[in-house]
Amino acid sequence: MTGAAATVSAPLRKVSKYLAQIALVFAAYFVVGKLGQALPSLNSGHIGAVLPASGIALAALLFFGDQVWPGVAAGAFFVALSIPTSSGVAVVQGIGATAAALTGSILLRRIVHFNPSMSRLRDVLGLITFGAFSSSLVSATIGTLLLYFVQFRGWAGLGRVWIIYWLGDSIGVLLLTPLV
Repeated sequence: MTGAAATVSAPLRKVSKYLAQIALVFAAYFVVGKLGQALPSLNSGHIGAVLPASGIALAALLFFGDQVWPGVAAGAFFVALSIPTSSGVAVVQGIGATAAALTGSILLRRIVHFNPSMSRLRDVLGLITFGAFSSSLVSATIGTLLLYFVQFRGWAGLGRVWIIYWLGDSIGVLLLTPLV
């Protein structure tokens, strides 16, 4: 291989690897998201008691890096679109899921200096505090407000729906992220 061919080949391999990672994240999120939809919902807003795709999203960002966020966003978009719902609602749900996973990943890396082996107590407590509970605040808030704005629901049950959404995302992170 000549020098020029090797110079072109290296970036091409890098781009191919990146696209393969995004495709893998998308596929994992979509499959687990659809399985999560099969779990019983606690109310008519299609909110499950466990949202396992949130755990896949955070695990993917911790494993591959934050640059694979397009895979999370696309997976969340297509899972939401399969409910069925409008494409606008699916976009906002994708933004919420992606923002939550990025929040968890950034907090874990910058505050906890997270080690995925979770051999330190700080890694375990960080995953609980920042990966599950704190990052789920983002997706629960965006998702709940979206449900109420598009479905014109009464605001009386907003708090209960938000808690269910927050706990579902948190439990999904706590169950799946350490496994992945």
